Amino acid sequence: MSIITPPADNRYKEFLRDIKTQVAQSRLGAARAVNRSLIGLYWSLGRMIVERQEELGWGNAVVDRLSADLRNEFPDMAGFSPRNLWYIKSFYETYSAAPVFLQQLVAEIPWGQNILIFERVKDEAARGYYIEATARLGWTRNVVPSRGLRRGHWERGW
Repeated sequence: MSIITPPADNRYKEFLRDIKTQVAQSRLGAARAVNRSLIGLYWSLGRMIVERQEELGWGNAVVDRLSADLRNEFPDMAGFSPRNLWYIKSFYETYSAAPVFLQQLVAEIPWGQNILIFERVKDEAARGYYIEATARLGWTRNVVPSRGLRRGHWERGW
């Protein structure tokens, strides 16, 4: 077996760095696309649950039944627990009347951050701030509470 020795010059190092950057950017783009698709699915499911409950007078038990049926149909897919379906419904109810730019931003942040923000922040302006900051600055679930969520206040200042 032969040992491959890359060129020692700076051109190879730059070449490798460029490839690593492309791979990392591609992976990030794929993760963002998957997240947008998942948030879109959750938005649609939330809307459908709300609409059917209003139109057909279905009670809360429909969420448990829907959870069981979806988990049976998609056993290898997470996200269909009763608790998460309630989050999905609340997510839609929280943002359905929000400005379009805010609806677009929630699709850019991960589901865990969305839950954390809409569950803990009731003030619309504050909620908008946390969503925008999370989307713009990439705040994680660990960072969001440290930015004032625990204290129940917020301050704009990137």
